[in-house]
Amino acid sequence: SPEKKTSKQIHWHIEIYPRIETKKGLEISSNIQVNKILPEEAAKKLAKNFQK
Repeated sequence: SPEKKTSKQIHWHIEIYPRIETKKGLEISSNIQVNKILPEEAAKKLAKNFQK
């Protein structure tokens, strides 16, 4: 038979991430991340990192 427990066990899980930039109203209320870099600039940075 299963073991009877006299107390409830609760497992908590907390994740903490450092903020790189301050979130604004839309990002806070909708949990949507706004990308503040142009797609062309992002492509250049990605290409540069993949060449290494």
